[in-house]
Amino acid sequence: MNSETLSIITSLQSRLKQLVRDYNDVREKKLALEEKNNVLQENLNHLNEEFNHFQNQEKIVKIVNSVVREEEKGEKGKELKRSINGYIKEIDKCINLLSQES
Repeated sequence: MNSETLSIITSLQSRLKQLVRDYNDVREKKLALEEKNNVLQENLNHLNEEFNHFQNQEKIVKIVNSVVREEEKGEKGKELKRSINGYIKEIDKCINLLSQES
């Protein structure tokens, strides 16, 4: 081989090595971004669950308030409100326990 051919082969080898390094870097970045995306998706799902939970709580509170308004404002209405609030707290505890298990 002449020196010009050897120079071209050496240059090609150098470029190929650089391409392999660049490819590996890009592949590692892609994997890191996929992992980060998965974490963000899990966080989003968790936040959506919490949001739905709070929406349900708001609906329950509206129902309780409307029932209490319809009931007499005396002791019977207060007792009903306390009972329903107790049920809501128990349901929240159950939901939290179930979400921790999954």
